[in-house]
Amino acid sequence: MHISLPIHARTGLAAIGWRKPRVGETGPQPIWPVMGGSQPIGEPPAATNPPAPAPPAPTPQPPVPTPPANAPVPQPNPAPATGNGEHGFPENTPLAQMNDAQQAAYWRYHARKHEARANSMSDYEQLKAKAAEADQLRQAAMSEQERAVEAARVEGRRAALDESGAALVEQFMTAALHGRLDTAQITALISPLDRKQFLTADGLRVDTDKVNAWAAVAAPVAPAAPAVPPAQAAPPATPAPAAAPATGVPAARLDMGQGTPTVTKPSGLEAGRLLALQRHGQTSTNQPAA
Repeated sequence: MHISLPIHARTGLAAIGWRKPRVGETGPQPIWPVMGGSQPIGEPPAATNPPAPAPPAPTPQPPVPTPPANAPVPQPNPAPATGNGEHGFPENTPLAQMNDAQQAAYWRYHARKHEARANSMSDYEQLKAKAAEADQLRQAAMSEQERAVEAARVEGRRAALDESGAALVEQFMTAALHGRLDTAQITALISPLDRKQFLTADGLRVDTDKVNAWAAVAAPVAPAAPAVPPAQAAPPATPAPAAAPATGVPAARLDMGQGTPTVTKPSGLEAGRLLALQRHGQTSTNQPAA
């Protein structure tokens, strides 16, 4: 049976076939030709694309100055870490490169790790008691010879600890008395002492508080002497006045508060003789008669 193909109402072209209906369609649907899909006969071919215009010439840039040979090379600032690891912060990353949230996660993780380590040692006393109990059972199962060997071993360890503890106490005492006493005085002061009294209860460490308290009583630090001000410089001595040359004229008498005495002036030949002495000095031993 021949079925005629429908004519499109707008283009006037006949359908080229039929297709199966899609969802929502009923019955076969016509296949319409696509207009513009081929070049019509008799029309000139379409022009090819014109050549692209040449790109503009680049604008000349000023020359970049060359840095000196010894100029320091600027270091780039470290970029902050962006990814978070398993514990809320990036692994193998310096703390300075983390943001606030990552740093908080970092410290929280390590705090919990240390807390877990401390909690794992909370049963230390119980383990210590169990170890002591096991040691007692082991000693009970020993023979007499084994017990003697064990006792000798424990005694030797105790003696070594006592000897080393005494040496440590002596060193601490010498250091505490340094600068207060000389070497002979320190040795004489330490020799009669029982060093065990300055060890802790377990005998393994030096009780520094006891050593310092003993040193403060045995050789107290002398208080510092007050600073003595420097002696004031004595005023320079006033030079004595130069002695006046002998002129034969009586020197002025010192005023003793009794008024100025009256001086009798020489006259006549005596005045001339005194004047000649002042001018020419004494040239003759013959004195004129007054």
